[in-house]
Amino acid sequence: MNQEINELEEGILLDQPDVKAIYFSPTGATKAVIENISCGLNQNNPIKVNLSNVEERNNFFSNFEHFVDSTDFFLIGLPVYFGRIPGFLIEHFQQIDGKGKSAIAVVVYGNRGPGIALNQLVILLNQCNFKIVGAGTFIGEHALSSVFPIALGRPDEHDVSLATEFGAQIYEARDKLKGIKGEDVPGKLDALLRITPEKPPKPTVHLEKCIDCGLCVQSCPMGIIDSETKLYKNKAAEKLCLGCMSCVKVCPQGARSVEFSSPMKYITGKLFLKEALNSRKEPFTLLKNT
Repeated sequence: MNQEINELEEGILLDQPDVKAIYFSPTGATKAVIENISCGLNQNNPIKVNLSNVEERNNFFSNFEHFVDSTDFFLIGLPVYFGRIPGFLIEHFQQIDGKGKSAIAVVVYGNRGPGIALNQLVILLNQCNFKIVGAGTFIGEHALSSVFPIALGRPDEHDVSLATEFGAQIYEARDKLKGIKGEDVPGKLDALLRITPEKPPKPTVHLEKCIDCGLCVQSCPMGIIDSETKLYKNKAAEKLCLGCMSCVKVCPQGARSVEFSSPMKYITGKLFLKEALNSRKEPFTLLKNT
């Protein structure tokens, strides 16, 4: 009897693919989506690499060779900023060779629109010699949700269910999936994003509220907040700010906030975020079967 149980357990273990869950997720939405896709891939505890952490990011790209050979799926998730993937990560990815390993490309946006982000990511990963076996866009709470109540609480239960189902579809069809190329992936920038410079709103700091907990310093994906002053380290550091609002979301005292003048809030809501405020976008997934 014990031998039968051991053989069954070994069979289950052998049937679990080795998944590397790679995500840049300053506010947690992309991480949540990636973790649930990995569950659908029959892997509840994948090796995770949080690219939002400067040390983990540098270690991953510097030692990528150690990750490749033992991996069945690279599950890669990035957020969408101004309709694009974070530009600074492109150069990092261009340094690695996926050696033909399977990858799943996922982008997460704040209910406004995915722009060209998924198309960018698929093209980038193909250039890095990955085989893209699945691609998708999912929705997470908008970075400016403290000012504009957009996609609050997302990914929600419905999103999570679809993410898990997406992973299961890839797992079931894993031996029959064709590679996805850039031309297979829809994407375009709307007129406003084409003419608008990428100048993300920067958090306002209220030092009188600061209790020196250091959470903003720890959470900043660019490592640009000074641990002593809680301000940007310098002018060059300020230019690197993504406007991800991770520091705003983690601050327990409200010492960091997003602030708009009344006219700017009105214009932003009317021109850029009207549709996002008034309609619910749904995830999109793509597989190509042989």
